[in-house]
Amino acid sequence: MIRKTTLMLLITFVIISFLGCDVKKEQEANKENDKTLDCDTEFFYVKEYLTTFKMNEVHDFIINDTNLIIVGSIAENNINEDGHSEEILSMKVLRFDLEGHLLHTTTIDSLGINIYPSSAVVDKAGNILILYMKFVDAQPLFFMERYDIEGEYYKTIYPDLSNFTTYTNLNVRFGNETDGRSDHFFISADDSEKSFTAYFDESGVVLFEIQGINSLCELADARIIGGQKSINENSFYEIDITTGSLRNSGMLTFNPSAYYIGSGDSGQFDLLEIDIEAVYGLMYIDGTRTKLLDWNDQGLYFHHINRYTVMHGDDIYSLQSDNEGFKLLRFTQADQPPNIIEKKIINLAYLYNLGEYRAKSIMRFNTENPEYYIKPKKYDDLTSLNIDLIAGNVPDILVAEPGWIPFTSHGQKGLFIDLYELFDNDPDISRTDYIESVLNALESDDGHLYALTDRFHILTVIGRVSEVERKHGLTWEDFHILMLEKPMGTIPMAQESRQLSRDDFLSMTLWYNISEFVDFVLKKSYFDTPAFTSFLEMVSYYPVRATTISSVDFQTGNVLFMEMRLQSFLYEQTIRIESEFFNEETFYIGYPTADGINGSIIRPSEDLLAISTKSEVKDGSLEYLKFILTDFQYEQGGGMAFPIKLSALSEYADSTREQFYDDDLWDYSTQKIYALIDSLSRLQDAAPGITTIVMEEVPAYFNGQKPVEEVAAIIQNRVTVFLAEMD
Repeated sequence: MIRKTTLMLLITFVIISFLGCDVKKEQEANKENDKTLDCDTEFFYVKEYLTTFKMNEVHDFIINDTNLIIVGSIAENNINEDGHSEEILSMKVLRFDLEGHLLHTTTIDSLGINIYPSSAVVDKAGNILILYMKFVDAQPLFFMERYDIEGEYYKTIYPDLSNFTTYTNLNVRFGNETDGRSDHFFISADDSEKSFTAYFDESGVVLFEIQGINSLCELADARIIGGQKSINENSFYEIDITTGSLRNSGMLTFNPSAYYIGSGDSGQFDLLEIDIEAVYGLMYIDGTRTKLLDWNDQGLYFHHINRYTVMHGDDIYSLQSDNEGFKLLRFTQADQPPNIIEKKIINLAYLYNLGEYRAKSIMRFNTENPEYYIKPKKYDDLTSLNIDLIAGNVPDILVAEPGWIPFTSHGQKGLFIDLYELFDNDPDISRTDYIESVLNALESDDGHLYALTDRFHILTVIGRVSEVERKHGLTWEDFHILMLEKPMGTIPMAQESRQLSRDDFLSMTLWYNISEFVDFVLKKSYFDTPAFTSFLEMVSYYPVRATTISSVDFQTGNVLFMEMRLQSFLYEQTIRIESEFFNEETFYIGYPTADGINGSIIRPSEDLLAISTKSEVKDGSLEYLKFILTDFQYEQGGGMAFPIKLSALSEYADSTREQFYDDDLWDYSTQKIYALIDSLSRLQDAAPGITTIVMEEVPAYFNGQKPVEEVAAIIQNRVTVFLAEMD
């Protein structure tokens, strides 16, 4: 069993991060297969918790000479004239010295119920600008108020946001003094698909607008730069403050998933990049990127780190959120690394993003395991990972979302071990302790387990018992016949509040369950079959555009089935759906399939995990696997999901009992979910390349240009070629 240790040396280890250092290399030479803790930053830091403060959301964090200034919102309950409790949001500005001592608090009272602070910013002179939102006739209205550092009101501004196409992630920041007007300001919006930035004068009049720019930062010389996402390249551009034109004057690459902030008073870097792995110091002109601080090495969990991180001299200040508010942290650069405990390194590679639950499990494992330490490595694209795999640079552990890595195929070629090795050789763990249906779905056809998820969701379809038999499945042909019996305009399937567009539903179904029409082991496809043509005929019922729907559409039968992601035993996901949307008993029939059997799909909550056959620390990798399958199975902090350990699943179900108003209702709901889990046999799979082929060809059928059989034949031919070229 993994044991907790209270050794001060281990605590010291957890708070140290460093690179280019030489730590007892002579000992490494005496350990043939040991990979001891290496260093991959240019500096090392010691972590200190300076203070804590209560705040619901931080909007800005800056350094002004020797002061740390934090502006944010705090929620308070207020009793109205009717005696009811109402939540109001006020703003606070906290000023600390560099040691974390609170020097001054400024409170800006709430402007009233249903008026929400959307964004706020403070400049080095102490000017505060707050962007508020309220609803007038169901439409959002934005206005701004400006205050000084003491909270004295200065003026109200109504910025012209009429050209904004999204109000998601609105951010405000002051302009600079290069145009002689320090009271000008920017507002940016970003909803992951489109970005928009506008520059305003002191009255809220738009001076210029820029499409596709966000993550604005001010450099030390007062220049403003912003990141732009594009198909070919993500880059930073300098914004001409007088004209709004963009100039690509630097070599710095922009990472849309990271946060950027001016480097404060460090003098070493132009700006800081804060991402899921680390803090980097960046230089705008030459694009130099220096790793400063590794969150994992510091024993910190990125999702609890506020995006605002600043630098003063050599020291880095950051904010860590918890249930009580925020902690102010300081990372102090030291001259040399203190004594540390050497651990054997487990290299874990992940593609694109490391999930919240996975990151927590790694942090806990690194803290509690006395012998091994996991070092995550991020790959931003599949090509780079495949190049490393082909070159033999295989990580000890590989985690990725379903569909990105062919785990079974790689396992059959000898790249990954059979994870049943742990179940069969460890006396503390047994296959019978885990959900049999999930393990069976994860197995290869020859009974090996090359990849595993420790938590899962269920992608399913729910409908009235009166419409379908009590069985977990329906063929596409039967589904098509059922739709023909319904009045014209009946929607086959929708989400709780959204009717999917035709393309949305088609791509989603293919993404979730491409193995319905493709056998990747035999390299065969089945698009020229009645099952696929019936599927396309059913999809043709969907509208071209997505629309908003309500529970009334389900109650009246305008929508037949609900597509949903089931991820908990909670009342909201079970009984509420049945009572509010269907008004009668329901059943999880799952997605229609070719054989009409077990249409519900196992969706790993974050990733699948595999262990390399070439790992020099296989025992350590198996220890981590054992950790997430035993001790960490009872951890629900990473969001709602079903654990695969039977005792943990039972404990999770029991924890929801109090949400039901009687035990019979809880038992009815829970047993229905248990029956669904026992029926599962399909694992979510995906093939982006094949999905693209289908999406390119089906418009010819939907638009009436070609019959469905001809389109299916074209898709079959293209996919056959695609599969032949996969190797």
